[in-house]
Amino acid sequence: MSIIAKFYPNGEFSQGIDTSKRRRENRKHRETRTEKLSLQCRHQYLEWYEEYNKKNLPHPNQVPLGTKLLSFQHEYVLEEREEHRTVLSFQDTKGKKYYLSVDKSFSQVVWEFRLTPLVHQMVESCEKPQSRKKLPCMTKHMARNIRNAVYLLERQPGGKDVLSFLTLTLPDLSRESLEICCTNWDKIVKRFFDWLRKHLEKYNMQLQHVYCTEIQMKRLEKRHEYAPHLHVVYRGRHAKKSPWLTTPKQVRKAWTRCLRGFIGESFRTDALENLQRIKRSAARYLSKYLSKSTRPFPEGSNQDHQPSIRTQWGGMARSLSRDVRRYTCRLSDDGEFRESIIYFVTNIREITEKGFVRYFKRGFIPLSKCEATGVEYGLHVLAGCLASPALEGGLTRLLEFCQFQSVPTEV
Repeated sequence: MSIIAKFYPNGEFSQGIDTSKRRRENRKHRETRTEKLSLQCRHQYLEWYEEYNKKNLPHPNQVPLGTKLLSFQHEYVLEEREEHRTVLSFQDTKGKKYYLSVDKSFSQVVWEFRLTPLVHQMVESCEKPQSRKKLPCMTKHMARNIRNAVYLLERQPGGKDVLSFLTLTLPDLSRESLEICCTNWDKIVKRFFDWLRKHLEKYNMQLQHVYCTEIQMKRLEKRHEYAPHLHVVYRGRHAKKSPWLTTPKQVRKAWTRCLRGFIGESFRTDALENLQRIKRSAARYLSKYLSKSTRPFPEGSNQDHQPSIRTQWGGMARSLSRDVRRYTCRLSDDGEFRESIIYFVTNIREITEKGFVRYFKRGFIPLSKCEATGVEYGLHVLAGCLASPALEGGLTRLLEFCQFQSVPTEV
């Protein structure tokens, strides 16, 4: 394992440990384990087939559609089954679905050991697995990426003078309608951004946006109602003196139309949006809401409705996401700046006093504890912010100082 330091465009940095070698070793172990599991399922299927044949139970050709099938490192799903034809489906690493047609009966495919049906899927049920649970709140890594995306958005031509700050809220609804909105919050947000994208394309403007979801804590504590708010920073006009491309009336109509697509009751539409230009800094506008989104739900809140609000807590345009990754500098102690990184990690307090770092915070992630000595083993991590953004020369000055200090002086 080696020390890794990441420096983000807006000056934030984080230091951790590179575990890529361990992940590669774990991947090899998982592949070996998958192969053993396939052999085990093969024997289990043979035992199951012999036992069920004695009881005159379903033949392999009567295996229900949707059954999962294991072939060493790959997993297939039975889609169609005919006398001399079998159709299977599988997904790649990106989740894209493909279909495979085999000119053999399902029984031949099974008995040739090309595919092994999972026993628990055939015997118990063939229901689809539950979808992945979404996060209950915004992670710190997600909040950091959003701050950097806003920083890069401000560095585009026109700066903050062409950016708009939009807040969208939910009206006073019944508990049933409010729960429907919370459950379908990601779909509502997607519909609104689809409208905003098409609206800006009419004026030859590409949608460049960063957004986050906020939960009204006071309303949650007092009335036990989850009322999410949407905060968006986006490019609202071409240049400083050009007209704004969206008006509050247009935004209100679009947001109302998105809400009425999921709820049937009537509601007031006079206070659903707040559209204004950014006067100081877009990062300051979103920082308050980002800190709220990273907090857990307050104690004593209604836990019955909490899973329904687990949805997308933040996001950005794909172009901004690519720019954040491109301008993030990743340095390790086994590369060109080995001495500088080691000096930076070990002498962070002195570097802060010199004015190269604005603030920093150390952390420790416990992994194990020795029962004999009582010593706790873990990873030392570091996070903070440079005195000036990395894209404005803050990282260059820091590396020059660390490189000069790490070079031993001749006596």
